[in-house]
Amino acid sequence: MRRLLYLLLIFLFGIPVISWVVWQLWPARPLNILILDKTSTTAEGNEHRSFNWVLTYNKYTKPGGGTYSVCKDYYGFFPLQDEKYLLKGLEQCTALQVDSLADRSDMAYFNDTYGVYRGDWYQRTRSLDRSPLLYGGLQKNDLRFLEAMKSQGKLVITEFNFLASPTSDSLRRAAERMFDIRWTGWAGRCYSSLDSMNSDIPRWALRLYERQHHERWWFRNPGIILIHSSDTIVVLEEATHLEGAVPTIMTQGDPRDVFHVPDEMPYPYWFDITLSGPSNTVAAEYSLHTNMMGDSVLNRYRIPRVFPAVIERRQRYTFYYFAGDFADNPIFSTSWAHFKGLPWLRASFYDKEDPDERLCFFWEYYFPMMTAILERYEHDMQTRARYP
Repeated sequence: MRRLLYLLLIFLFGIPVISWVVWQLWPARPLNILILDKTSTTAEGNEHRSFNWVLTYNKYTKPGGGTYSVCKDYYGFFPLQDEKYLLKGLEQCTALQVDSLADRSDMAYFNDTYGVYRGDWYQRTRSLDRSPLLYGGLQKNDLRFLEAMKSQGKLVITEFNFLASPTSDSLRRAAERMFDIRWTGWAGRCYSSLDSMNSDIPRWALRLYERQHHERWWFRNPGIILIHSSDTIVVLEEATHLEGAVPTIMTQGDPRDVFHVPDEMPYPYWFDITLSGPSNTVAAEYSLHTNMMGDSVLNRYRIPRVFPAVIERRQRYTFYYFAGDFADNPIFSTSWAHFKGLPWLRASFYDKEDPDERLCFFWEYYFPMMTAILERYEHDMQTRARYP
């Protein structure tokens, strides 16, 4: 019995130590990455922490050494104490500094350009009602930097809210031309309950619906709210319009095998409807599970039922657009990323039966996809260096 107890203690305490030592001995992989997050209102950096977790676990480091810090190593909005903040965006740089930064950077990840609104910061309330913009949106220097990265054939990753409000129409069109994508103006989110008492549903959405449809908000079941840039609002409710409330990301063929992701992946958070031009490849697609009534609503507003989730380009330059808030997941501290082998235990970290579970998306889709993208790009860089 005592021997069994000793073995159990060795397993419980020895395995984590070995896992940590393996990570410490793992060779560092220097990669100069510019991370941009204009919506980081806490030191936890929820909008980009998932990406930092992937970097830390795979031991991608800054060129000078050390892993990327969630609260320091990015450009954008930096929260301070007592409702103070610091802006460290590319708009503060000169054109020469932007060009120099692009020359030094190996890749860029524009996590979130939505920004921060006065109600988010000074009142510290959720974005349940609209308030004036404090900081955010794509700026001219952002596009100058991306154009320089593109011209040098480097990796650029962007995701949800790269093109949407509060970016101006002129800069949005310039970004669309640059990467051959087009935002339709639609964005949406799945909710586990459409009841008006659900604190996650913005108050302005309720008012918009009642004003446009001349009826009270009557929804109760799970469903999807779709908002257009013109303020048109569409609600799809499970059982009424949907057979299932949560959209599915479908990944088939080569992208599925390269990214090591499942054929189908539920995605319960913010997404947008962005279309791809012919120079890109649609690597994954969303599917909305509408019934006949739901199809009639989509047709009325010219909303597609199937649309891109991941847009990819690998010729002349490497580009990805994730049409969702992919890097915003409630992943735990990056301190846990210092333990090699932790992803093997991933099934114990989430509940697959919970329709709002975003940790499942992180472990089963975002983590393997981002790891594959980084490793393939690292291999491409080494090949170009060897055969310039």
